[in-house]
Amino acid sequence: MKILAITLETMARMALFTAVMAMSVRYFAQRQRPVTARQQPKQPPA
Repeated sequence: MKILAITLETMARMALFTAVMAMSVRYFAQRQRPVTARQQPKQPPA
């Protein structure tokens, strides 16, 4: 059962890290949207 607990904790940390990274990327994308659109007009928004 110890391996299961470690696995669940690792999955929880990875999920939290992924959520934080996604929020950060979305935040910076919203802040820098005009500059990015001006430099790369052909790239569709993620």
